[in-house]
Amino acid sequence: MSGQESRSKTMVAWIRSPPPKPLRPDADVEMVANKAHAPHPATMIRQANAPRVAFPTVGAYHVSKWALEGFLQSLAQEVAGFNIKVTLVEPGGFSTDWSGPSAKRSEQMDDYAEVREAAASRPSENNPGDPTATRGAILKVVDTENPHLRIFFGAAPLDIATKDYESRLATWNEWQPVSIEAHGNEVRDPTTRM
Repeated sequence: MSGQESRSKTMVAWIRSPPPKPLRPDADVEMVANKAHAPHPATMIRQANAPRVAFPTVGAYHVSKWALEGFLQSLAQEVAGFNIKVTLVEPGGFSTDWSGPSAKRSEQMDDYAEVREAAASRPSENNPGDPTATRGAILKVVDTENPHLRIFFGAAPLDIATKDYESRLATWNEWQPVSIEAHGNEVRDPTTRM
């Protein structure tokens, strides 16, 4: 559902709906922690798409994913002292029903025909991964002594994220003088305390 094509009532109802299972990590903590081979309790959460990279026609979908990433990054810091590891699995496109009959779609607007066509030709949509190939990879993440907060699954996400983050860093660096100006106060060395 794109931002322009979605209707405000639909979006409000969607945002107010109960959180999906990935936002209830207690079930995932229990599931992975009870595995006999796991070296530590862990939370495994699956999220689709590269982190904080947006694509046209799925704006409402990105709302949930970006929020989930922020929630899990915060959760990881909160539970680290309990030796609980949080891993956010961020897959690219896989051969699932994600965009099939289970997807909720808004009424399409003719003005968006070209946008939808371009979105349909994204690399991950043309070469989807095999979901069964993720089983061994998940177990490798669970079995590691020190799993990272984020991991990509699939061939496309690293390239997508790299291009997007390089663009962001270039923009932020270019506009840093304006950012400092907007601070208003004398800028102190961030490594020292007040």
